[in-house]
Amino acid sequence: MNITKVKAFAKINLGLQILGTRPDGFHEINTIFVRTSFYDELSFKLSDSLSVRCSVDLGIPQESNLVYKAADLLRNHVNNSSLGADIFISKNIPSGAGLGGGSSDAASTLLTLRKLWNVKISDKELSKIALSLGSDVPYFLQSGAAIGLGQGEKLEYFDYALPYTTVLIFPGIHVSTAKAYQSLNRENKDYPLIDFRDILLKSICNNKFLENGIINDFEAAVFNSHPELAAIKHQLYADGAILSLMSGSGSTIFGLFEDRSAAVAATKSLNEYDSFIG
Repeated sequence: MNITKVKAFAKINLGLQILGTRPDGFHEINTIFVRTSFYDELSFKLSDSLSVRCSVDLGIPQESNLVYKAADLLRNHVNNSSLGADIFISKNIPSGAGLGGGSSDAASTLLTLRKLWNVKISDKELSKIALSLGSDVPYFLQSGAAIGLGQGEKLEYFDYALPYTTVLIFPGIHVSTAKAYQSLNRENKDYPLIDFRDILLKSICNNKFLENGIINDFEAAVFNSHPELAAIKHQLYADGAILSLMSGSGSTIFGLFEDRSAAVAATKSLNEYDSFIG
């Protein structure tokens, strides 16, 4: 039986502002989503039932996995519970690392099963299903970099590819996103938006714009609770990164390097942690 394999790429946030709190309790954000070359691989095989397996133990029942939820929502949308697939996730992206691994897996599932199941559903409807799974799932339905506003679901894609070698450092520290938001204590008032896209485009001619203009509002609070993360960021700068930042609410710290050999050396100086170079 035919098996379809797809890659679900991780993202990093090239800048993240947390703005005022909305009436519904959620926060408005301003960010740039950019894919990395780091990915999970998903295998799909049509079946009479729906099942999801993973190469690592996620410690949750399959029904709680975003991949299962995505597939189930898609078949429920077309009122056809007989649609099935055996899905295997070859997991590389750490869970809860601020890289959107689960969200990317879910979006890849929606796109792949729409095709394999021959489901007639518009991109707009698919995006609604994606948003019900998580605020950053819709980003992964399209390729490219994107400005993310609202909860991250208001997307404006633009042409940008990272011209640097990317180092991802995985400290294995769990950061509670809910607590990270609570620690910011944002009030309902206006915060000036940083034009992260403009900074990225200007940095093509002068990379100092990156370090001076790209920020992550979560860092101060998260680093206060986990000083080890601040130490990793400082070490990446010491090893020659032109930008080092926490992705999302952490705990992954990334560094952008102009020189690949410097990127390799940086992973060696931080060899007590898992890492990826892309």
